[in-house]
Amino acid sequence: MSDSTSIEIKIPRRRSSHTKCDDPVYEIDVWVRHSAPPIWRALLVPSTMTLEMLHGVIQCALNWDGDHLHQFETADGRRYEPDFQIDNSFAELFGGTPSRPEHNITLRSLFEALKTQLIYWYDFGDDWYHGIRLVNTHADAAALAPLPRCLDGRRRGPLEDCGGIRRYESLVEQHRARKANEHAAGQKDDGQKGEQNDEQRDEQDDDDDWDDDDDETLLDWIDEDFDPDAFDIEAINRRLAGVRPRLARGPSAAAVTKSQRNRNARRSKRKPGKRRSGRSR
Repeated sequence: MSDSTSIEIKIPRRRSSHTKCDDPVYEIDVWVRHSAPPIWRALLVPSTMTLEMLHGVIQCALNWDGDHLHQFETADGRRYEPDFQIDNSFAELFGGTPSRPEHNITLRSLFEALKTQLIYWYDFGDDWYHGIRLVNTHADAAALAPLPRCLDGRRRGPLEDCGGIRRYESLVEQHRARKANEHAAGQKDDGQKGEQNDEQRDEQDDDDDWDDDDDETLLDWIDEDFDPDAFDIEAINRRLAGVRPRLARGPSAAAVTKSQRNRNARRSKRKPGKRRSGRSR
């Protein structure tokens, strides 16, 4: 994992509390690193949840497809991945840190104290790094049901396959500039002036740091009603409700199948912007 395990905290702090019991409920914060303003979620999850299951929960919280590889890493460098990803030949040859299967690693075995932190790395091409921090522990799981559940957050999940967080934020700014120019052009009665604004908009797009054909494709791919600041907690919890039965059946129900892996490999060869619509999350 190339990003540092020193995780910056950018999201609102909440009062921490620790309740001792056999199977506590964890309140965790998950945020997309280097996002500004921060994209984050506050989640309630059972302490018995495995990393494999947590991967699925984060995907729901950000409304992503789960079509890419991922890895968890602790502050002391322990790494956990799905079984099919693990290849420790390089680590064995050069003395690196070997990866371990994630399917039987529970959050309770990793979150030994409040403020314990992990890194979740999703998509080894776009490199979406997430910070995960334990905020609170709760004793009464029945009173907090259903689990998992989203408590709070900010901003919609980023667009997948757009090139990573820095490129996503660049696309957001380009989209806002385009909307502003179109709005300004619409206020003008002079059609020629509107055409000049369109030309200025195109020049601005061409001068952007991400000057390539994919940017033009992605900007056209984004819906008119795209709102990077939208946060729909009800939609997130509806998606989480859909995965609860699978999580209740245990890790094997959440495992990535061979057909899914083949589909991921095919999708990884396509150009960004051709894989899905830029619908709101």
